[in-house]
Amino acid sequence: MAEEGTPEAVLELLDGYTCAILSAASSRPVSAKSIHEAFGVPDSTLYRRLPRLVERGLLTERTRIDDDGNHYRVYESRIERVVFEVADGTATARVSVVDDDRTRVETWRFD
Repeated sequence: MAEEGTPEAVLELLDGYTCAILSAASSRPVSAKSIHEAFGVPDSTLYRRLPRLVERGLLTERTRIDDDGNHYRVYESRIERVVFEVADGTATARVSVVDDDRTRVETWRFD
């Protein structure tokens, strides 16, 4: 297991469930319930994975209030691009993320 807060720790999150979460959250803010309904990600996995993705800066989290006054959280992807390259015996990954106004803010690169 990679050390917390490292780019390697981010890559460890990129399994099928995480890809489903990030796909769902890539075009608009979505709730955990809508991710579950669209992709079948188990609730227990969602409620473990969503905070980790927020902590690592891959998702933003906001609270919304529905017409009945109930509060719920929505998530939106900050990922602009993930590029994996394998060449000359080296694997490199670059993860580009954006800030809230959709401006590129950082690219993580590690070999």
